[in-house]
Amino acid sequence: MNIYMETNTKHRVMCIAHRMNKQASLRLSPEGKREQWKECLKCAWYFERLRKALSKGVVRFSYFKADGSIREAVGTTCNLLIPTEKHPKGTS
Repeated sequence: MNIYMETNTKHRVMCIAHRMNKQASLRLSPEGKREQWKECLKCAWYFERLRKALSKGVVRFSYFKADGSIREAVGTTCNLLIPTEKHPKGTS
């Protein structure tokens, strides 16, 4: 991995963690804020690993839905593994 890619990855992870931490915006003690930041960083690195895995192939993963239930999913972002008729129709 070259230095630019490594820096770009770290920057992306820090941006995700910062957004997550900002959304939580709880009034915590300094110790509580440190713990919250650690959790946000852990989640951000998880998301980055998931993003990379999805770009390389099919991945089974699960996540918490807004209602608190757990959703099991299978997905990929690799167009080579998706039938042409099911390719995304836009740029986003």
